[in-house]
Amino acid sequence: MCGIIGYIGNKNASEILLNGLKRLEYRGYDSCGIGVLENGKLIIKKNVGKVEEVAKKERFLDVKGNVGIGHCLHPDTYVALADGSFKKISEMKDGEEVLSVNFEDLKIYKKKVKTFKHRAPEILYKIKCPYSELITTGEHKLFVLENGRIVEKCVKDLTGKELIGVLRKLPLKNIKEFKHPFQYTMSDKNIAQLMMQILGFIMAGGIILNETLLLKSEDINTLKRYKKLIEEVFNVKKSIIKENTLEIQDNKIVSWIKRNIPELSLKLKERKNPKFIFNLDNNAIKYYLKGIFDAKTEKSEKIEIILPSEEFARDIQFLLLRFGILPIYSKIKVNRCWGGKSEDVIKLTIEKNKISDLFENKNINTEQEKIIWVKFDIEKIPSDVKYVYDLEVEDFENFIGNLIVNHNSRWATHGNVSKENAHPHVDCAGEIAVVHNGIISNYKELKEELIKKGHIFTSETDTEVVPHLIEEELKKFDKINEENYIKAVKNAISKIKGTYALAIINKKFPNILIGARNESPLILGISDDGYFLGSDITAFLDYTNRAIPLEDGDIAIIRKKRENEFDLTIENRGNKVHRKMIKIEWDMRSAEKMGYPHFMLKEIMEQPEVLKTSAKISAEEIKELAKNIKKYDKVYIVAMGTSLHSAMVAEYLFAKLGKLIIACDASEFLDKAVVDNNTLVIGITQSGETYDTLKALRFAKKKGAKTGVIVNVLGSTATREADITVMMGAGIEIAVCATKTYTSQLVILYRLFIEYGKLLGRDMSKYEKELEMIPEYIKEVLNIKEEIKKIAQDLNVKNYIFISRGINIASALEGALKFKEITYLHAEGMSGGMLKHGTISLIDENMDTIAIVPPKSSRVFNSLIANIEEVKARNGKVIAITPTNIDGVKNITVPEVIEEISPIVYAPAFQLLAYYKAVELGRDVDKPRGLAKSVTVE
Repeated sequence: MCGIIGYIGNKNASEILLNGLKRLEYRGYDSCGIGVLENGKLIIKKNVGKVEEVAKKERFLDVKGNVGIGHCLHPDTYVALADGSFKKISEMKDGEEVLSVNFEDLKIYKKKVKTFKHRAPEILYKIKCPYSELITTGEHKLFVLENGRIVEKCVKDLTGKELIGVLRKLPLKNIKEFKHPFQYTMSDKNIAQLMMQILGFIMAGGIILNETLLLKSEDINTLKRYKKLIEEVFNVKKSIIKENTLEIQDNKIVSWIKRNIPELSLKLKERKNPKFIFNLDNNAIKYYLKGIFDAKTEKSEKIEIILPSEEFARDIQFLLLRFGILPIYSKIKVNRCWGGKSEDVIKLTIEKNKISDLFENKNINTEQEKIIWVKFDIEKIPSDVKYVYDLEVEDFENFIGNLIVNHNSRWATHGNVSKENAHPHVDCAGEIAVVHNGIISNYKELKEELIKKGHIFTSETDTEVVPHLIEEELKKFDKINEENYIKAVKNAISKIKGTYALAIINKKFPNILIGARNESPLILGISDDGYFLGSDITAFLDYTNRAIPLEDGDIAIIRKKRENEFDLTIENRGNKVHRKMIKIEWDMRSAEKMGYPHFMLKEIMEQPEVLKTSAKISAEEIKELAKNIKKYDKVYIVAMGTSLHSAMVAEYLFAKLGKLIIACDASEFLDKAVVDNNTLVIGITQSGETYDTLKALRFAKKKGAKTGVIVNVLGSTATREADITVMMGAGIEIAVCATKTYTSQLVILYRLFIEYGKLLGRDMSKYEKELEMIPEYIKEVLNIKEEIKKIAQDLNVKNYIFISRGINIASALEGALKFKEITYLHAEGMSGGMLKHGTISLIDENMDTIAIVPPKSSRVFNSLIANIEEVKARNGKVIAITPTNIDGVKNITVPEVIEEISPIVYAPAFQLLAYYKAVELGRDVDKPRGLAKSVTVE
């Protein structure tokens, strides 16, 4: 689990846990859950998927209590079943088979489902297209066509500019056919067909009243024709026509209909087709449809069928799909139903030539696309139901509801991501619940011992050993009380090796919440009416800005004594300790999208304002760090990912002043660094919790080195362990993909470069003036975002190379990282010089090159232009992020600036390029698959 939260207090725990999990989701989740103590019971709710989805599926908010750790459709939606029929989603059962689309081959397959039911929100959304309408929650997802790509999208995020997928042709292979249940002997095939035609006419226009079958039609000639047909097929003598009604007073046919077609006894508004109809061959169905058309067709340029029952209309629409006929669907008011009252009815409109072809046995195109994409209207409506429903569909995760392709809004269970492996985990008795972030390295040995002692495990996780270990430790005490329970927890934790942040509750002691930390972040939040445990402060910042960062080895024990009275004890290796409380100045509004479609775009657009802060913050600390850079002979900057690219920029900046600084991959630092007491090691980490960076800094300290950090999160582990802390001031960054924190790091490093130059007696005024101009330069780049969007949408290959030279090699590496981590397309960054050493052999029309061009005044400008010409000579397409327009390439024009700040100014351009391409591909740009915001494990 990538982030945990715990709470004890007076508020509803489930609401706080859900909110905290949402806030922590940027760290990366594939499953989640909560455990809440309610009325002496431990209630666990967990599953696979995103927080919002699991919360709705498992109904988190139905759980009350004050201690805890931790998509849908209208019930009248008609789901397309695999047997060729429809069924209301509210009536479906687990294991039923539905039709599901494979978007790789655009074919339709049979798939099994699981069903879910949730309380309806106050507001629903109505989606209307020419062929159907659908009522859904805002969180429900549809597959839509947007910018030429099929993507999944929440209904609440639809703009009406997309196209929705509608079923056009129904494939019915391998459906078992069986004979209709008629107990009427007919040997002649023609008679059987005529009987299906009569049945269609009866179903659409007939009722039984006082043992008399009444058939109604506006056309007297149609009634005469069916009078004759019925008399011939059923050998009926007692039939008369009165006005627009055919009356059949024959006990034999009436009793036969009652016995074999009970659906006819339903009111017209509730009528539905007999189930056996969907299992007939297409020829029999064709005659059945002919009878319906004869009974309900309006005289018009187009054929219109008027039906009082929505379910009956949906059935007819679905039956017509067998023949590739997709009727237009609409609701109207009429005054011609039985009884003469005005009421809503369904109108199906079909082109005459299609029906003529059907009934005249002309060839119908069977090679049509199974799905068509159509325009739609969307509106909010008040909910008229208590519950809404959803399905989980195996494999393709979609189904056909009201003819529209719906995402199943759930994550399929596969591999190690499963409900059983989701947190929280409990002991054998189901009394102790634990959530955990980190890796327990000795869990296999512990698990084997516990199994030998009779413990039964239900998951494959390392976390599950913790509640079982506590349960086993409790057995050593004759008396189970608060004191011994806390001792058991401490004893269990002492046996665990590895990294962990733990939150623990026990239903026997509902007034106690315990947290423990070792090399994984855990912060204690304090409010007037409760205490919180969180992997970072965003988990509880909605409720309090007071926090105590816990340190390695700390065990926090929180007891609730009375309504607003709590007792906090923090121990470390058996000794009580005092930890300093900090006040967080972050505003939680920065953790909202503020009208942007994604956090990533919001954070890109925030950079001008963010960098104003980064240009002023930590002035004294930067001066101190600059002095230490001058003091020490050996200086390393250790970092991972985006932060490592920032460190590479620093290498070039300080080289201009004659200072050798080595940027080093923190995960390799222990094996390649030469560290002693004449060494300064600076870590760069956005979260302050990056495992490999912290490990490198700790290694350096043990070797006697001085340490410093550039970090974004106050109170994080890095800020407490380093000798010098420089805050970057970027504010909360929610998107996994680093944007504003990257440029913020670069500004801090640029300021450090200026301060170091001053210490050397250099005139750094030129650089100071450019520092003030950076926000304006950034605005110029952001102002051309629509041009960048268009270029991104024109990128059609699957392989990309990012190249540059000099200080902007780091920009090429960062640009490639941004691009591949959110588009899931292959991208590689390198120097222009390295291009010639092997990679150039890959250049052709199937690989695009993004060239990050240095300022024209740069020594390496002409070399990079030569690299671009080499790419063009091999039919490679080039996109240039450049201050100077280049012929024969697509130019993204950025301001002409001094080379030292060009990595900062160029960054938003490649960030936007990656963002818009990922959006076009339908990627989850804020939470890319398999990635976490903060990497806190090795």
